[in-house]
Amino acid sequence: MSAAGTNLPTLITAVAALFAAVVAAGAVFFEGRRVRRQLGIENMWRLIETWDSPEFRARRAEAASLLLETFPRRPSQLHVVPYAVLDLLNMFELLGYLVVRSKTLPLEDAWINFSAPAVQWWHVCRPIVEIFQADDATVYEDYTVLANKFIAADA
Repeated sequence: MSAAGTNLPTLITAVAALFAAVVAAGAVFFEGRRVRRQLGIENMWRLIETWDSPEFRARRAEAASLLLETFPRRPSQLHVVPYAVLDLLNMFELLGYLVVRSKTLPLEDAWINFSAPAVQWWHVCRPIVEIFQADDATVYEDYTVLANKFIAADA
């Protein structure tokens, strides 16, 4: 048998192994995308459930009342930001993280479900966020990016 004849089975084996590796890598890639999308949808449903819960509705009403009555008369008094307001900001920061940083939730899905309240609260709480960001630019960074994306999408 010639040298070319003995290399043919080796070549066929190598090509088959390469093909199997490419198929396996593709399967892993698409499964990862599917799992990420599923996690995003689950997280979005949790956020919707939280947002619509009676407890969080009461928190939002409390935040609105406190903002109208007491804050920010003096923006330098950042230590008096009510917890109800911080709860709202933290929820939108989490939503921003899921959309902007982890990319587990598509912008369109977040926009459909949260654009109106996220933008409305952004306009109300923006001075608070800016005071926080003057000390640390990463505070509510994802909410800032998300609000700007929502505003651009609305425009």
